[in-house]
Amino acid sequence: MEDHKDLAESVARGLRRHATKVELAHDGEQGLSRASGGAYDVVVLDRDLPDVHGASPV
Repeated sequence: MEDHKDLAESVARGLRRHATKVELAHDGEQGLSRASGGAYDVVVLDRDLPDVHGASPV
């Protein structure tokens, strides 16, 4: 989850080059919704997301 779209796309491209499935979220609400509804092995999280801060208790 990253609100800086260029940075998020760059990280996603790098992960995809290594055959990793990537889903992006650009704000805290969208990220929380996706993370809560899916089975992920890893979440890359920017702690300073808009709407819901990455350090907020869920």
